[in-house]
Amino acid sequence: MRILKSTILVSFVMLAISILLLASSCKTTKKPTVTRVKKENNPELTIFDGITKSEDIGGLVKELTGTFTAAGMDEDSTIYDVTLQVVPIWPTKTDKYLYVEQGPTSSPEAPSRQRIYQVKKDNAGGFEIHVHILNEPEAYIGKWAEPNFFAAKDESIMAVEEGCSIYLIQHADGSFSGSTRMDHCKNTEQGAAYLTTIMKVREENILIWDQGFDADKKQVWGLKQRGYRYVRK
Repeated sequence: MRILKSTILVSFVMLAISILLLASSCKTTKKPTVTRVKKENNPELTIFDGITKSEDIGGLVKELTGTFTAAGMDEDSTIYDVTLQVVPIWPTKTDKYLYVEQGPTSSPEAPSRQRIYQVKKDNAGGFEIHVHILNEPEAYIGKWAEPNFFAAKDESIMAVEEGCSIYLIQHADGSFSGSTRMDHCKNTEQGAAYLTTIMKVREENILIWDQGFDADKKQVWGLKQRGYRYVRK
């Protein structure tokens, strides 16, 4: 009798386990696809499937384009007033190209930085900005006001800054953010070994935070607390 009761108990337990396993296998839970991108000196950026809008390269170009100004006092009490001009060029090319000119508002004839941005989609659901320097930058000063000036030019006027590409993702609110990758962007200014750039792009402003670091990863130039926020005019 005891053997019979034990057999019945074991059979009941096995049946209960089988029912539980069957019920569990019938449940389907869809998990979001997640891609994580580690950025030095920047919080971890996470792309969740269904939140990013990787097809919106036109939106990124639109928010980068325009006249922006940054004015105020930096961390060492130096007063600054800088203008940033960004205009699309070469509209017939597959990738999007932007001419970028930045410098003191009081002396537009002497910009401190001139670049061409090549904007394209990447393979991780985000965007890449490949940064190019001009071979003869003096010839292009003020040409943001004449974007058709570039129509007769081609890629031979520039050279890519190796390792200095900026990688961005788009967030649910439509803004974009990202940075360069680790120590890939070489730089020798003020004893630096490399630089990093953090960028946040919104319709109303662009935040750009450049910092230089030496071989021991000690910061040697650039703001320490925040970047410059360029407000659309």
